[in-house]
Amino acid sequence: MYFKQETSRLVQGPLTQEQYSQKKQSFQQTTNQQDSRQQFEQKSVDFTPPTGKTTGPGSTDGLNFTRTNQVITDQGDVPDLAVDKNGKIYLYYVGWTVAGEQNKTVVAISEDNGKTWIYKKLGLIGFEGGMAAAVDPDIQILDDGTFRLYVTSDPEDGQGPRTYYAEGKDGINFTKMGVAFSGSGRFVLDPSTLRTPSGWHFFAGVGGGGIEKGWHATSEDGKTFTQQEYKEFVKDGKGYIFANAIAIPGGYRAYAFDNRTIVSFFSTDGENWTAEDGVRLTLDPSSQLETGVLKDGLCYKNSLIRL
Repeated sequence: MYFKQETSRLVQGPLTQEQYSQKKQSFQQTTNQQDSRQQFEQKSVDFTPPTGKTTGPGSTDGLNFTRTNQVITDQGDVPDLAVDKNGKIYLYYVGWTVAGEQNKTVVAISEDNGKTWIYKKLGLIGFEGGMAAAVDPDIQILDDGTFRLYVTSDPEDGQGPRTYYAEGKDGINFTKMGVAFSGSGRFVLDPSTLRTPSGWHFFAGVGGGGIEKGWHATSEDGKTFTQQEYKEFVKDGKGYIFANAIAIPGGYRAYAFDNRTIVSFFSTDGENWTAEDGVRLTLDPSSQLETGVLKDGLCYKNSLIRL
Protein backbone atom coordinates (compact mmCIF):
# COMPACT_ATOMS: atom_id res chain seq x y z
CA MET A 1 0.00 0.00 0.00
CA TYR A 2 1.03 3.61 -0.42
CA PHE A 3 2.01 5.59 2.62
CA LYS A 4 -0.91 7.99 2.71
CA GLN A 5 -2.28 10.66 4.95
CA GLU A 6 -4.69 13.39 3.96
CA THR A 7 -1.76 15.71 3.29
CA SER A 8 0.86 13.19 2.19
CA ARG A 9 2.53 13.13 -1.21
CA LEU A 10 5.14 11.17 -3.03
CA VAL A 11 8.64 12.47 -2.66
CA GLN A 12 9.53 14.55 -5.66
CA GLY A 13 13.03 15.05 -7.00
CA PRO A 14 14.41 18.57 -7.44
CA LEU A 15 17.33 18.72 -9.86
CA THR A 16 20.92 18.99 -8.72
CA GLN A 17 22.87 22.18 -9.43
CA GLU A 18 24.69 20.76 -12.46
CA GLN A 19 21.33 19.96 -14.09
CA TYR A 20 19.89 23.48 -13.80
CA SER A 21 21.42 24.65 -17.10
CA GLN A 22 19.82 21.69 -18.87
CA LYS A 23 16.47 22.58 -17.37
CA LYS A 24 16.82 26.19 -18.48
CA GLN A 25 17.41 24.94 -22.02
CA SER A 26 14.22 22.88 -21.71
CA PHE A 27 12.33 26.02 -20.64
CA GLN A 28 13.59 27.83 -23.74
CA GLN A 29 12.65 24.97 -26.06
CA THR A 30 9.12 24.70 -24.72
CA THR A 31 8.72 28.48 -24.82
CA ASN A 32 9.54 28.45 -28.54
CA GLN A 33 6.81 25.86 -29.08
CA GLN A 34 4.23 27.59 -26.91
CA ASP A 35 2.79 30.36 -29.06
CA SER A 36 1.49 28.02 -31.76
CA ARG A 37 -0.04 25.61 -29.25
CA GLN A 38 -2.00 27.77 -26.86
CA GLN A 39 -5.19 25.75 -27.22
CA PHE A 40 -3.33 22.54 -26.41
CA GLU A 41 -1.93 24.09 -23.23
CA GLN A 42 -5.33 25.29 -22.05
CA LYS A 43 -7.25 22.06 -22.58
CA SER A 44 -7.09 18.81 -20.66
CA VAL A 45 -6.24 15.81 -22.87
CA ASP A 46 -6.49 12.08 -22.19
CA PHE A 47 -3.33 10.17 -23.07
CA THR A 48 -1.65 6.80 -22.66
CA PRO A 49 1.81 7.09 -21.09
CA PRO A 50 4.82 5.06 -22.21
CA THR A 51 5.62 2.16 -19.91
CA GLY A 52 8.84 2.04 -17.96
CA LYS A 53 10.48 3.21 -14.80
CA THR A 54 8.43 5.39 -12.46
CA THR A 55 7.49 3.04 -9.64
CA GLY A 56 5.68 3.34 -6.32
CA PRO A 57 7.41 1.97 -3.21
CA GLY A 58 5.01 1.62 -0.30
CA SER A 59 5.18 2.22 3.45
CA THR A 60 2.82 2.09 6.40
CA ASP A 61 4.90 4.35 8.65
CA GLY A 62 6.81 6.64 6.29
CA LEU A 63 10.15 5.28 7.52
CA ASN A 64 10.38 1.76 6.12
CA PHE A 65 9.60 1.37 2.43
CA THR A 66 9.04 -1.80 0.42
CA ARG A 67 9.46 -1.86 -3.33
CA THR A 68 6.23 -2.83 -5.08
CA ASN A 69 7.83 -2.97 -8.55
CA GLN A 70 4.59 -1.53 -9.88
CA VAL A 71 5.25 0.55 -12.99
CA ILE A 72 3.03 3.61 -13.14
CA THR A 73 4.60 5.48 -16.05
CA ASP A 74 7.80 6.06 -17.96
CA GLN A 75 9.48 9.39 -18.70
CA GLY A 76 7.95 10.80 -15.53
CA ASP A 77 9.77 13.54 -13.61
CA VAL A 78 9.26 15.38 -10.28
CA PRO A 79 6.17 13.42 -9.14
CA ASP A 80 3.93 14.76 -6.36
CA LEU A 81 0.89 13.05 -4.89
CA ALA A 82 -2.20 14.07 -2.94
CA VAL A 83 -5.19 12.11 -1.66
CA ASP A 84 -8.62 13.73 -1.42
CA LYS A 85 -11.16 13.19 1.36
CA ASN A 86 -12.73 10.31 -0.58
CA GLY A 87 -9.45 8.42 -0.94
CA LYS A 88 -8.90 9.26 -4.61
CA ILE A 89 -5.20 9.50 -5.47
CA TYR A 90 -3.89 12.29 -7.70
CA LEU A 91 -0.31 11.74 -8.90
CA TYR A 92 1.11 14.79 -10.69
CA TYR A 93 4.31 14.67 -12.71
CA VAL A 94 5.99 16.03 -15.82
CA GLY A 95 5.77 13.72 -18.83
CA TRP A 96 8.31 14.05 -21.60
CA THR A 97 5.99 12.63 -24.29
CA VAL A 98 2.33 13.58 -23.81
CA ALA A 99 -0.22 13.25 -26.63
CA GLY A 100 2.32 14.28 -29.24
CA GLU A 101 3.77 17.14 -27.17
CA GLN A 102 6.84 17.28 -24.94
CA ASN A 103 7.54 18.34 -21.36
CA LYS A 104 3.96 18.72 -20.11
CA THR A 105 2.49 18.49 -16.62
CA VAL A 106 0.00 15.65 -16.23
CA VAL A 107 -1.95 13.81 -13.55
CA ALA A 108 -2.54 10.09 -13.03
CA ILE A 109 -5.70 9.39 -11.04
CA SER A 110 -6.59 6.23 -9.15
CA GLU A 111 -9.81 5.38 -7.31
CA ASP A 112 -8.71 1.90 -6.19
CA ASN A 113 -5.64 2.63 -4.05
CA GLY A 114 -3.23 2.64 -6.96
CA LYS A 115 -4.25 -0.59 -8.69
CA THR A 116 -5.38 1.15 -11.89
CA TRP A 117 -4.83 4.65 -13.24
CA ILE A 118 -6.25 7.08 -15.77
CA TYR A 119 -3.98 9.76 -17.25
CA LYS A 120 -4.80 13.39 -18.05
CA LYS A 121 -2.69 16.20 -19.40
CA LEU A 122 -3.56 19.20 -17.26
CA GLY A 123 -5.59 22.06 -18.65
CA LEU A 124 -3.60 25.18 -17.69
CA ILE A 125 -5.16 28.57 -18.41
CA GLY A 126 -2.93 31.63 -18.18
CA PHE A 127 0.40 30.06 -19.10
CA GLU A 128 0.18 30.93 -22.80
CA GLY A 129 1.64 33.80 -24.78
CA GLY A 130 5.35 33.10 -24.67
CA MET A 131 5.67 31.61 -21.19
CA ALA A 132 7.67 28.42 -20.75
CA ALA A 133 5.62 25.31 -20.07
CA ALA A 134 4.42 25.05 -16.46
CA VAL A 135 6.37 22.16 -14.89
CA ASP A 136 7.61 20.83 -11.50
CA PRO A 137 4.14 20.34 -9.97
CA ASP A 138 3.51 20.61 -6.24
CA ILE A 139 -0.10 20.04 -5.18
CA GLN A 140 -2.15 20.99 -2.14
CA ILE A 141 -5.83 20.18 -1.61
CA LEU A 142 -7.34 22.97 0.48
CA ASP A 143 -9.97 22.51 3.17
CA ASP A 144 -12.77 23.59 0.82
CA GLY A 145 -11.71 21.02 -1.79
CA THR A 146 -9.87 23.47 -4.05
CA PHE A 147 -6.78 22.07 -5.74
CA ARG A 148 -3.87 24.51 -5.54
CA LEU A 149 -1.01 23.72 -7.91
CA TYR A 150 2.45 25.27 -7.65
CA VAL A 151 4.55 25.11 -10.83
CA THR A 152 7.76 26.46 -12.32
CA SER A 153 7.52 28.70 -15.37
CA ASP A 154 9.49 31.52 -16.97
CA PRO A 155 7.92 34.55 -18.69
CA GLU A 156 11.30 35.23 -20.34
CA ASP A 157 11.69 38.68 -18.77
CA GLY A 158 15.31 38.11 -17.81
CA GLN A 159 14.58 37.31 -14.16
CA GLY A 160 14.59 33.55 -14.59
CA PRO A 161 12.12 30.78 -13.73
CA ARG A 162 9.91 31.32 -10.68
CA THR A 163 7.01 29.66 -8.89
CA TYR A 164 3.43 30.37 -9.92
CA TYR A 165 0.28 29.04 -8.34
CA ALA A 166 -2.90 27.98 -10.08
CA GLU A 167 -6.21 26.74 -8.73
CA GLY A 168 -8.97 24.41 -9.88
CA LYS A 169 -11.87 22.34 -8.60
CA ASP A 170 -11.40 18.98 -10.33
CA GLY A 171 -7.65 18.39 -10.02
CA ILE A 172 -7.31 18.45 -13.81
CA ASN A 173 -8.08 21.98 -15.00
CA PHE A 174 -6.31 24.96 -13.44
CA THR A 175 -6.22 28.74 -13.86
CA LYS A 176 -3.09 30.74 -13.11
CA MET A 177 -3.62 33.01 -10.10
CA GLY A 178 -0.25 34.72 -9.74
CA VAL A 179 3.41 34.49 -8.71
CA ALA A 180 3.92 32.65 -5.44
CA PHE A 181 7.68 33.20 -5.18
CA SER A 182 10.39 34.85 -7.28
CA GLY A 183 14.14 34.68 -6.77
CA SER A 184 14.97 38.18 -8.04
CA GLY A 185 17.13 36.96 -10.89
CA ARG A 186 18.07 33.56 -9.49
CA PHE A 187 16.31 30.44 -10.70
CA VAL A 188 13.55 29.02 -8.50
CA LEU A 189 12.99 25.37 -9.43
CA ASP A 190 10.99 22.40 -8.15
CA PRO A 191 8.82 24.04 -5.47
CA SER A 192 7.48 22.17 -2.46
CA THR A 193 5.06 23.54 0.12
CA LEU A 194 4.09 22.55 3.65
CA ARG A 195 1.06 23.74 5.61
CA THR A 196 1.28 24.16 9.38
CA PRO A 197 -1.14 25.74 11.89
CA SER A 198 1.12 28.81 12.04
CA GLY A 199 1.41 29.25 8.27
CA TRP A 200 2.91 27.90 5.07
CA HIS A 201 6.52 26.96 4.32
CA PHE A 202 8.02 26.96 0.82
CA PHE A 203 11.15 25.12 -0.28
CA ALA A 204 12.77 25.11 -3.73
CA GLY A 205 16.05 24.64 -5.54
CA VAL A 206 18.31 27.63 -6.17
CA GLY A 207 19.89 28.04 -9.58
CA GLY A 208 22.77 30.38 -10.40
CA GLY A 209 25.14 32.37 -8.20
CA GLY A 210 26.88 29.37 -6.68
CA ILE A 211 24.46 29.02 -3.76
CA GLU A 212 24.44 25.44 -2.50
CA LYS A 213 21.50 25.83 -0.12
CA GLY A 214 17.84 25.89 -1.09
CA TRP A 215 15.17 28.54 -1.03
CA HIS A 216 13.01 28.82 2.08
CA ALA A 217 10.06 31.20 2.29
CA THR A 218 6.94 31.58 4.42
CA SER A 219 3.38 32.75 3.89
CA GLU A 220 0.19 33.22 5.87
CA ASP A 221 -2.11 32.13 3.05
CA GLY A 222 0.07 30.10 0.66
CA LYS A 223 -0.49 32.58 -2.16
CA THR A 224 2.59 34.80 -1.89
CA PHE A 225 5.73 33.83 0.00
CA THR A 226 8.40 35.96 1.68
CA GLN A 227 12.00 34.79 1.51
CA GLN A 228 13.69 33.62 4.71
CA GLU A 229 17.25 32.38 5.24
CA TYR A 230 18.47 29.76 2.79
CA LYS A 231 17.97 26.22 4.09
CA GLU A 232 20.30 23.26 3.98
CA PHE A 233 19.52 19.67 4.93
CA VAL A 234 22.62 17.91 6.26
CA LYS A 235 22.90 14.39 7.64
CA ASP A 236 26.20 12.93 8.87
CA GLY A 237 28.07 15.84 7.33
CA LYS A 238 26.54 15.38 3.89
CA GLY A 239 24.11 17.70 2.18
CA TYR A 240 20.84 16.44 0.68
CA ILE A 241 18.32 18.04 -1.66
CA PHE A 242 14.92 18.77 -0.14
CA ALA A 243 12.04 16.93 -1.81
CA ASN A 244 8.73 16.95 0.09
CA ALA A 245 7.40 17.29 3.62
CA ILE A 246 4.25 15.85 5.16
CA ALA A 247 2.41 16.13 8.46
CA ILE A 248 2.86 13.22 10.87
CA PRO A 249 1.84 12.75 14.52
CA GLY A 250 3.78 15.23 16.62
CA GLY A 251 5.21 17.26 13.76
CA TYR A 252 6.41 17.00 10.17
CA ARG A 253 8.68 14.74 8.15
CA ALA A 254 10.73 15.95 5.18
CA TYR A 255 12.32 13.65 2.64
CA ALA A 256 15.59 14.60 0.95
CA PHE A 257 17.92 12.81 -1.44
CA ASP A 258 21.27 12.57 -3.15
CA ASN A 259 22.16 10.45 -6.18
CA ARG A 260 21.78 7.14 -4.36
CA THR A 261 19.70 7.53 -1.20
CA ILE A 262 16.59 9.07 0.29
CA VAL A 263 16.78 10.19 3.92
CA SER A 264 14.35 12.02 6.20
CA PHE A 265 14.27 14.92 8.65
CA PHE A 266 11.84 15.72 11.48
CA SER A 267 10.46 19.08 12.60
CA THR A 268 7.91 20.20 15.15
CA ASP A 269 7.30 23.56 13.46
CA GLY A 270 8.31 23.30 9.78
CA GLU A 271 11.18 25.70 10.41
CA ASN A 272 13.84 23.71 12.27
CA TRP A 273 14.75 20.23 11.03
CA THR A 274 16.70 17.34 12.55
CA ALA A 275 17.99 14.35 10.59
CA GLU A 276 16.30 11.05 11.45
CA ASP A 277 18.26 7.84 11.92
CA GLY A 278 18.71 5.47 9.02
CA VAL A 279 18.01 5.65 5.31
CA ARG A 280 14.53 5.52 3.83
CA LEU A 281 15.49 4.03 0.46
CA THR A 282 18.74 3.20 -1.32
CA LEU A 283 19.37 2.75 -5.02
CA ASP A 284 19.30 -0.88 -6.12
CA PRO A 285 21.85 -1.05 -8.98
CA SER A 286 20.72 -4.58 -9.87
CA SER A 287 17.20 -3.40 -10.73
CA GLN A 288 16.49 -2.31 -14.29
CA LEU A 289 13.72 -0.14 -12.86
CA GLU A 290 16.32 1.98 -11.09
CA THR A 291 19.15 2.08 -13.63
CA GLY A 292 19.56 2.73 -17.32
CA VAL A 293 21.86 1.36 -20.00
CA LEU A 294 22.28 2.99 -23.39
CA LYS A 295 21.62 0.83 -26.44
CA ASP A 296 25.31 0.68 -27.31
CA GLY A 297 26.08 -0.59 -23.81
CA LEU A 298 28.93 1.88 -23.38
CA CYS A 299 27.35 4.16 -20.81
CA TYR A 300 25.78 2.98 -17.57
CA LYS A 301 23.98 5.43 -15.35
CA ASN A 302 22.50 4.97 -11.89
CA SER A 303 19.57 7.13 -10.88
CA LEU A 304 17.46 7.04 -7.77
CA ILE A 305 13.82 6.25 -8.30
CA ARG A 306 11.86 9.03 -6.61
CA LEU A 307 8.99 7.93 -4.46
